Amino acid sequence: MKFPGRTNRGLQRGVMAGVVVLFATSAIILTVCGDEVQDRIEPPQNFIAAGTRTPALPPIAGNTIDTEKLTVGSWTEISSGGAHTCALDEVGAVKCWGKSDWGQADPPEMEFTSIAAGGSHTCGLRKNGGIECWGENYEEATSVPPGEYTQVSAGWNYTCATRADNSARCWGWNSDGQAEPPKGAYKQVEASYINACGLLLDGTPRCWGSDVPPLSPPPPGSIEMISVGNCHACGLRSDGTISCWGCNTNGETHPPEGKFVQVTSGYQFSCALTHDGTPRCWGHNAIGQCEPPHRKFVFIDAGFYHACGITEERSIVCWGWNDFGQDPSERRIESKDSHLHYDHGRYDRTCPYEGLGLIYLRQGRLKQARGHLEKAVRFNPDIEWEKYHALAEIYTEQGEYEKAERALKKSMELNPLVKQKRMLEENRAEKVNPEKNDR
Repeated sequence: MKFPGRTNRGLQRGVMAGVVVLFATSAIILTVCGDEVQDRIEPPQNFIAAGTRTPALPPIAGNTIDTEKLTVGSWTEISSGGAHTCALDEVGAVKCWGKSDWGQADPPEMEFTSIAAGGSHTCGLRKNGGIECWGENYEEATSVPPGEYTQVSAGWNYTCATRADNSARCWGWNSDGQAEPPKGAYKQVEASYINACGLLLDGTPRCWGSDVPPLSPPPPGSIEMISVGNCHACGLRSDGTISCWGCNTNGETHPPEGKFVQVTSGYQFSCALTHDGTPRCWGHNAIGQCEPPHRKFVFIDAGFYHACGITEERSIVCWGWNDFGQDPSERRIESKDSHLHYDHGRYDRTCPYEGLGLIYLRQGRLKQARGHLEKAVRFNPDIEWEKYHALAEIYTEQGEYEKAERALKKSMELNPLVKQKRMLEENRAEKVNPEKNDR
């Protein structure tokens, strides 16, 4: 996903997203924070993980990339996706690492001017105005319509781009109208999960897609740069201040005060870059995605549950979720502001699998949804009751009725209403039989 960013090429950059899912079969709205890794690609050698000086992971099985000719200082752009990351070097070559079960981290050997990592696919803009996409082609997300383009943004199984005539074009998954941009002359478009936004030539923001909750109408006034998250959006104004709107479950719409030069949004969190290169993040911080290292950056980009940046030395630093090697650091961040500890514990890994599982569930892809939700409840058996309810629906659909019954019972045990009813019954029992309770 893309929005104008600060690079030595004046390229445009973007965002990743999460999801608010309506489980239609049971009329439950699920607000959320894998299948096994088939392929994971190692990062380039000049990747500097947050808090480390050298790459933390040894070479791993699967696809690898040639790093012999890469040197620190060669990076010009980076894009953080669902569970993978891609970067562009000075000669226009793309290098990717992280989850690559659909080939999203396996770029073609072509020269690009800009790069956009989405949920499970990646796209790049070429010098001739063409777009090349690779990875999962769900709902034709990587099937680029012919034409000349100036900017591209990869969302979750769909893609948006601006044409040479300033019109906007989207293609791929279109469950909520996220691939149907309104007519107008655009200078930027930003694809997310089931929402998308764009900026008209005069700086007026427009958003389209899901209306749960609505991102339209955006706040009044001109915006220079826009980014879109799960169900929130942020805009950088000409005076350097940031305005955000939409969901505010975790403070997503409360950006810090100050002057900034760039803004980027991930799942329920956003980050911005100050004039002196200091990153500041706000919103959901379950896995340290809002705790960037103390470094100076020239560019940052937020993904699903991780973020990456290019330092002043043109090296790459990432922080946040790392189950698939999107950040090659072995380190796990312990939040100073949270009671949860993220040292390979279960809580640091649950939320992303919930989000991915419910995304697949919304798409009707039960096998993938089941794999991710089962992993989520394995990491945290006391997860929200709705996740067990979703699993019960999946098991029923797949004819595994005993598993469905167990999941439904667990769902009922965790349901706050059921818990409250049980407590009331216990209180009544104590009042009726006080002597029994004294024994």
